[in-house]
Amino acid sequence: MIRSVVDHERTVQARFMQTIDRIEKIEFATNELAYRIERAMPHQAEMTNIFFTKIDQMSESHSEITKRAANLHSDIKLTKDIVKERKYQM
Repeated sequence: MIRSVVDHERTVQARFMQTIDRIEKIEFATNELAYRIERAMPHQAEMTNIFFTKIDQMSESHSEITKRAANLHSDIKLTKDIVKERKYQM
């Protein structure tokens, strides 16, 4: 009987040590992941800023192109009107 109690105690202690080992591995992996995330954050922030800067530039460019297209359309209409007037004058 004493032997079975000692065997049981050894089994429990072995499982406890395995559990402690697993916890240490999980803590290490968690710390490594946190470190990698912390290192990646400044880069991610920089990439986000670059992205939004490009979006702003594209938006400004789109506005400029739209304005130029409207001016061109107006010039074409004016040219057509001038051509029509000259046609009727001849």
